[in-house]
Amino acid sequence: MKHLILIFALIIPFSFSYAQFAAPTTGPSLNIDLKTSYFKPFTKNTASLNDYSLGEQVNNIYWKVDGKTVSESTNKRSIDFTTKDVGNPTTVEVFVETGTKKTLSVKRIIEPVYLDIIVEPQTRTPAFYKGRALPTIDSSINLTALINGTAVTAGNYIYNWSLNDRNIEAGAVRGNYKTSAKVPINGYTVITLSVSNLKGEQIARRNIEFAPIDPKVLFYEVNTLTGIKTVPIDKKLNLIGNSTSVRAEPYYLDLNTYNRPDLLEWKIAGVRSPNSGGNPYEVTLANQGGSGLTKVNFHVRNLTDILQGVESNFTVNY
Repeated sequence: MKHLILIFALIIPFSFSYAQFAAPTTGPSLNIDLKTSYFKPFTKNTASLNDYSLGEQVNNIYWKVDGKTVSESTNKRSIDFTTKDVGNPTTVEVFVETGTKKTLSVKRIIEPVYLDIIVEPQTRTPAFYKGRALPTIDSSINLTALINGTAVTAGNYIYNWSLNDRNIEAGAVRGNYKTSAKVPINGYTVITLSVSNLKGEQIARRNIEFAPIDPKVLFYEVNTLTGIKTVPIDKKLNLIGNSTSVRAEPYYLDLNTYNRPDLLEWKIAGVRSPNSGGNPYEVTLANQGGSGLTKVNFHVRNLTDILQGVESNFTVNY
């Protein structure tokens, strides 16, 4: 009998413990669905009621935006709202009354994020030029992401850069708010950046499109006293004195090509002019006596990236 009582005592706690760890019944739930996971400032968005798992009939629906009831959205399953400026979240809340007279609610807080991409073409323009450098085929570009107007250097975000749908860094990289790339040959270039938080939630996305242009070169007279004349030579230079210097100024040529060209040459009347050891982008023209016209050619090029190069000519009238 003692043995029977002991066995019975062991069975009772075991069955009680099993009942305590049984899976609980899932209760009613609501959610607000949004069409996107990221929001720009001052943009129109739509919030929708998701009562799929509620399990009860919904009789009435009420919406609030930033604590104010939106009367025209009563008993509507979605509502339109407009985000505010950066740093000013929008609170969207929905209330439902069920067939059993229960009132349930859920809210979402939407924080707008402004993402910008700074594109810095690594191409050359003359010091006196007031415009900006532009990208050309096979040239390098530097890219910097700005979130809410600031370059976020901390590793709080995951950056995924792509150029024409191809990853620049072979995938997403934490803290990689800066990168660089080469402009491809084919037409328009599309830079895409997706930014996610450490939970894997996308907080912003931005596309930048641009069309590369061709490099060009203009020629300018250089005076030993006053420096370079900023009005370019218009195809013909009238040589008034005995000699003058002319500088070739490439526009939008990749900086690596400009600083370390594989080919750089001047030709005067078809004859290559030797580099006298000064500025290779300058040539001295001297009147050898008599009069006439002489063609002057200039050519600079990267022989690896052959589209990174430019050539042109002008005529000297003696």
